[in-house]
Amino acid sequence: SVQFTLDGTAVAWIRQEDGSLWRSRTDGSSSAQLTTAPLQILNMEWSPDGRQLAVMGREKNTQWKIFIMDADTGRLQPVLAEDGIEANPNWSPDGRVLVFGRSTASTSEGSHRTAIFFLDLARRQVTALPGSDGLISPRWSPDGTCIAAISSDKKRLMLYDIATKTWQKLAEQSIDSPTFSHDGRWLFFDDFAQDGTSIYKVAVATDK
Repeated sequence: SVQFTLDGTAVAWIRQEDGSLWRSRTDGSSSAQLTTAPLQILNMEWSPDGRQLAVMGREKNTQWKIFIMDADTGRLQPVLAEDGIEANPNWSPDGRVLVFGRSTASTSEGSHRTAIFFLDLARRQVTALPGSDGLISPRWSPDGTCIAAISSDKKRLMLYDIATKTWQKLAEQSIDSPTFSHDGRWLFFDDFAQDGTSIYKVAVATDK
């Protein structure tokens, strides 16, 4: 897992061996380890200004939670003081809101129902994204007009238009790690079910 700041000056990554989070300047200088065991980091996203990271982490035998981290000091602050799994945080373009996946209830089979929520960071107010039941891994477009997500079975790539409050399906196959291009015209994703590494991109405007 590798993430660059929007201005390209810094990079963060997770070590597969121990789930620790690191960051450095893009030229490799000023490298620093930001987390240590027993905390394990699964994914992270730089804030638009490059000063913070939204991270998904947990200690052993605990639920995944979302934290805001100071990129210089590594200081962590949990975003919610509630039960339930929180996952895959992503920033709004202005850095004021996080969009994230969350378990809403447990099914009779023991699995979790999922949905997508907004967190206003100033007010600590949580609201649900309409029509997002059964979706995970939200990603906000660079222009702030839409949000991509995938179904919990990782079979469908969906796109929510914030202005019209409607969903559309962009792709249907094995899908993981959706990521917008910097200009917002494309969504990249990994078809993890194919042999080797298979990366696709789909045009947001045409579904191609």
